[in-house]
Amino acid sequence: MSSLQLLVELARQDASTAERSITSEVMELCNKLERILSASARLRSTDDAEVAAKLELYEELVEAYSSAQDLSVSWCIAQAKFCAARDSHAEAAAAYTKAACMLAGQLEQEGAVPDGTQERLQRVIPWYTPKRLHGVATDTEAKRTMLECVENAASAYKDGGCFETAVLAYQALVHYYDGSLEFPKLAVLHGNIRSMYQLAIAAEAGEARMLGTYFRVGFYGPEFGALHSQMYVYKYPKITQIVEVKEA
Repeated sequence: MSSLQLLVELARQDASTAERSITSEVMELCNKLERILSASARLRSTDDAEVAAKLELYEELVEAYSSAQDLSVSWCIAQAKFCAARDSHAEAAAAYTKAACMLAGQLEQEGAVPDGTQERLQRVIPWYTPKRLHGVATDTEAKRTMLECVENAASAYKDGGCFETAVLAYQALVHYYDGSLEFPKLAVLHGNIRSMYQLAIAAEAGEARMLGTYFRVGFYGPEFGALHSQMYVYKYPKITQIVEVKEA
């Protein structure tokens, strides 16, 4: 039995805390620490070639650090850089947007960014529901990180051929700079939006856009052990031969 498991067991058996919330708090903390340590160890031992497995571990760490949002944001950015280094541009962009969305929520509550900033970022990744943040400094550094993440996301969406989604990211930046009337920034951003629409028109006209194919894989049955009832999403490169899919 690990020291964390022992601590959980002692908290359960301690009659003096049975009626108090401290027992559940200790159990929750220990379970969270165990998840963090386990995911961190597996992340170090997993080969970089196993991209899907690595991404799952990054997601686990982002979720596990949900109560320490500065660390959660840091892991999101680390995940984005990991994807970008492997030319998984859309996945990198989504991770950058998620980090920006986390920061925008807290900054907006403190009045440090215009109202509606987080809402516009959520339009970029509508599948993501951000949690309320705690412990994120609402200073210039946090705003700078948020803006860098959105800019990186827009660039990655462009590199991944997701021009329409890049427009949404640029529109979120337009909303931010509208509040401070930074006209030079706004002029550049509107130029970028125009370029994205032109690229989208050219891609549609020439049918030249080839996006990656995604597969949802589920594991069911006791023979899969801990993977039972788990579902994962895998992505093949833009051009993948049928024979490669069979071999995989």
